[in-house]
This record gives sequence, structure tokens and C-alpha cells, in this order.
Amino acid sequence: AARAIGTPIYVLGLGGLDRQIQDRGAGNSPWDPLRVVAEQSGGAFFEVLGEEQAQRAAEQLANELRHQYWLAFKPSGPADGRFRPIKVSVDRGGARIRSRSGYK
Repeated sequence: AARAIGTPIYVLGLGGLDRQIQDRGAGNSPWDPLRVVAEQSGGAFFEVLGEEQAQRAAEQLANELRHQYWLAFKPSGPADGRFRPIKVSVDRGGARIRSRSGYK
């Protein structure tokens, strides 16, 4: 659904020491599906374990939202409903790129 509407999803995973212990014991984190949704939509996942991390996540999220660029292109063929993966890259060292994983 996120890919279909082309909107990045940003997730703040709230937790604490109990969440860290649970993650270590389970072998896979309950955050994993949320990370996947965020990354595939072109958004980001922030794990927030305390007030300081919440402040950093909010600052980073606000900074990212202020500095977004939208790229568009017209596919060469007709729409056929299939998912088409895309990859965005830049020639600037240190740049962070968040993009959706493809389009339909």
C-alpha cells in the first residue's frame, strides 16, 4: 500500500531496556517488519530507547524532511501493473539517499 501511494513511511520504534533484552533473546527483532516497511517505502526507521534518542530522531527526521528532493521520470513502456525495482545513486561522497525500492 505504501508503494502504491508513493509516500515514505517514517517509524519511531519506542522501547527500553526490556525491548533490548527481548530482541537479544528472540534471535529476530519485532522491529524487523517495521524496518522493512520504512526502507521499502523510502522512509526510515528510528529505534528510540530514551529521551535523548527521541530528541536525536526528531531532529534527524525534521532535517531529512526539510532537505528532500523529488525525482520523476517517464517509463519507456506502457504500464503493465508489474513492480519495477529502481536504484537511486549520486556522485557526492557522504550523501545519504533514501528512495523507494521501485514502482508499479
